[in-house]
Amino acid sequence: MDMKEIKNYLNGPNIDPRAVKELEHLLILGTHGHFPLFYPSWIRESYSALRDAKMRRQNASSASRLVLEVYKILARHKSLERQRTVLLALSDKDRNKFIQSFLQVVEERMLDTDEELH
Repeated sequence: MDMKEIKNYLNGPNIDPRAVKELEHLLILGTHGHFPLFYPSWIRESYSALRDAKMRRQNASSASRLVLEVYKILARHKSLERQRTVLLALSDKDRNKFIQSFLQVVEERMLDTDEELH
């Protein structure tokens, strides 16, 4: 998912232009191992659900689409705390799916930018 795809999806009559920059910023932070949108326990729970075969890994386009759809809802709130509250309102299964998708998008971005892994 690149900046152009984010802009095309998020730009709309009800979307604040800052949402595009915020999502891009969250993805960049993720490539450096920092995930301010998620509590550490959520990430652990998400991986536990995946490991326990409660969830299957999505393909790249499905993961990107899910991240964009959920972020479109989160973008209505300016602070990370309010965005976390929205995520808290999701069912555990939906939140885990979103977290896995977000991490998958971050992983793909890292693999796309690095020519070679050391």
